[in-house]
Amino acid sequence: MPLNAPLDASVAWDGGNGSVQILDGEVPAVTGTVETGEPPTVQGLPERLRQAVARMAAVSGAECQGKSIADEDPDPNWVEPTCYGCSRPRELGGLFLPGWRVAPDVIASPFVAEASHRDAERHLAWPIAVAATDCSTGICFSADRDFQKRLSAEDKAYITGSLDYYLLRPAPLDGRAYRVLGTPDGIEGRKMFGAAGLFDEAGTPYVVCEGTWLVIPMPDEWKKSSQPASKS
Repeated sequence: MPLNAPLDASVAWDGGNGSVQILDGEVPAVTGTVETGEPPTVQGLPERLRQAVARMAAVSGAECQGKSIADEDPDPNWVEPTCYGCSRPRELGGLFLPGWRVAPDVIASPFVAEASHRDAERHLAWPIAVAATDCSTGICFSADRDFQKRLSAEDKAYITGSLDYYLLRPAPLDGRAYRVLGTPDGIEGRKMFGAAGLFDEAGTPYVVCEGTWLVIPMPDEWKKSSQPASKS
């Protein structure tokens, strides 16, 4: 994915399935697909992801107290201050879900929907639900201070490799409190696997995301622009 370059989006829909591409000129930089059918269930998720969902559901009602991970780290290489999901302030139109440590292997952020997040049925719009769970599949690794220090010492960062979403059920906007939770799910070489989900306080999952992140050398552009999210 090129940095600081204009990109275009191309969307196609055949009535059953959809596809989207992010284009660098005429060359696809990212390709995604949407497959429709019967809604998935937690029991139908891959076993590894089911275990991650159980870890997150167990602490879905936990309070997010103290400093967020962004505020704890004076040089959070994972965060981009303009990111819609994790770090753009609410007053600037973002979701601001930087993550609080609620268990040794789980982070959480309160999610408060706004009027613009509703769909025609007064549920949380799917694009917003998907955007909310994206970043936490990676931020959860920053909850491990030692891991983050090792990356910084090696002058490395990590970027999104792939994201798979499971839309389990619509999220009603009826005053109930939601949390976005994330948990690491293993590291293999330069690949990092994380899971995240949108839950209510009772532990019911509405959207689950499985993310693969790739460790890369720290780009020079990031070194110049990186700054704590609290200063954005």
